[in-house]
Amino acid sequence: MIKNTFEITNNVAWQLEPIENFIYIYNIKDNYYIYLEDTAKEIWHLICDKNTTEEIAKKISEKYQVEFIEVLEDTKETIQDLIDRGVINLENNH
Repeated sequence: MIKNTFEITNNVAWQLEPIENFIYIYNIKDNYYIYLEDTAKEIWHLICDKNTTEEIAKKISEKYQVEFIEVLEDTKETIQDLIDRGVINLENNH
């Protein structure tokens, strides 16, 4: 069975901003910042923990008691945005 997780690309650096409670990601290659807060920040942490898209959506759905399908669509959009911005790649694990 293939478990599709994600890997952070080599051209980014990121950090949690503890006072304001958001994550900022610096794309070194393209020289710009991305700021993540709220559920986008949680999605980032779950990506770093090697969760699949479905696992991420399930955890957030359970935490906030929101319909899984709604969270799954939002999760897919956030992940696709991160892929499009060049900060994560799909990683196939067997």
